[in-house]
Amino acid sequence: MAKNLIGKKPTVVFDFDNTLFDAMQLKFLFRAIAQANGFSDEQSRAFYSAARNEQDGIIAITLARYVDEVRRRCQVEGRNIDEIATGAVVGEIQKKGAGLLLSGARELLEFCQQKKLNYYLLSLGVRDWQLEKMRWVKIDKIFSDKNTVFTVKENGGKAEALRALFGADFTGKNTVLFNDRADESAELLLAFNDLVVFLRRDTRDERSSGEKVMANLRADYEDRIVIADGLLELLKIFKKYVS
Repeated sequence: MAKNLIGKKPTVVFDFDNTLFDAMQLKFLFRAIAQANGFSDEQSRAFYSAARNEQDGIIAITLARYVDEVRRRCQVEGRNIDEIATGAVVGEIQKKGAGLLLSGARELLEFCQQKKLNYYLLSLGVRDWQLEKMRWVKIDKIFSDKNTVFTVKENGGKAEALRALFGADFTGKNTVLFNDRADESAELLLAFNDLVVFLRRDTRDERSSGEKVMANLRADYEDRIVIADGLLELLKIFKKYVS
């Protein structure tokens, strides 16, 4: 059982997008920009995929970059982007940003503070854009430069960041990672033999929420993985470990 692998005062590492912050909902909001300019939902999805990476494996998506992608697609069709409609949608996204902290995230962070645990944020994405989203949901005061690390490398970037934080000989001992992606979690569990992962399963993410994916993860890492559909459920389990 994972409980045997961590002590009463584990170090806690939080992924940001779709672990604490509802990045899936933000993607839906982004698509409204394309749709306000006459594009279909299918096209809006394709625009997001095109804007997501600067090059293979390097994350580059930001709100401004998505708008630029819609602007470029409009130009390809021989027309200008609707600046008024686009500005209105962008304004709505910024207003709704404050509500994108996932249920249970605040309680989980407060619990770690109350227990005086050492905690860190490990964020995959463009630094300034990630910081803006952190300000939206008011966790920018919880995570500072001292306990936050950013990476734009999708493949292997988080493993590199963990070693940068904790040293080249880091094994994950007495460390809990709260994460959302099953494939990424499996890679990190393989890289760090003592790491324990608390996985928030998001059924909206087809890449890593299927029953087969979950079954394989449990089979391979049964003693080092805890899976639940929400953070409140994970917090309830986590409390048993550290209380």
